[in-house]
Amino acid sequence: MRVLIIILLLLAGPAKAQERYLGVVIGSAHIGNDALNNFNPGLSYGMRWERRPGTEWHLEGGVFYNSYDEVSPFVIVGIHIPLFTLGPAEIRGGLSTGLGYYRTLAIDLKDDYGIPNIGGYLPLASATLSARMGDTDFRLTTVPPDRDTTAIFNFSIARRF
Repeated sequence: MRVLIIILLLLAGPAKAQERYLGVVIGSAHIGNDALNNFNPGLSYGMRWERRPGTEWHLEGGVFYNSYDEVSPFVIVGIHIPLFTLGPAEIRGGLSTGLGYYRTLAIDLKDDYGIPNIGGYLPLASATLSARMGDTDFRLTTVPPDRDTTAIFNFSIARRF
């Protein structure tokens, strides 16, 4: 049901998106914590708009198998800018924020730190470095780590259509 709501929200968004894309979440690396799951496959659908030359806003939603062995729907919004060109790739940097469902983590954060959640939904924040080659973005994303982890990196691929 939650995934359906996210998909409907994405479809109800601005109809004039310049580009639409599909994303495939490959996996994560949890530096300093071997207890978390690094096999995190997922799918996402996104839209992006160019506001100034090279500066893009994006809205993306999807679902993935999270590090706590749960299925997590998510929705994010953010901005990406070009940084430099490296051979055939345009290297881009960006920031995103949104919501993700983490049943186990939400309970732990509330118990340990009193951080509230809305039915298991937690705020998300991420920084992304991507290499755009033609219609494909190869994305390396980092999110704030939990208390037992030094750093978290996620790898995904997005293909424009």
